[in-house]
Amino acid sequence: MAAGVPVAGPVLPAGPLHLDDPSAMQLPLGVGLGMIGLGLGLVGMKLRRR
Repeated sequence: MAAGVPVAGPVLPAGPLHLDDPSAMQLPLGVGLGMIGLGLGLVGMKLRRR
């Protein structure tokens, strides 16, 4: 507390989470890029063994 003013905490949603909302089902961009990288790596390993 600086000068008697409370510090704001994290913003929490007031209601329940709606899992049918498309924005709640998205993954971070890094997860998608990582999955693409793993897929390309597996294809590269398969082609290298031929």
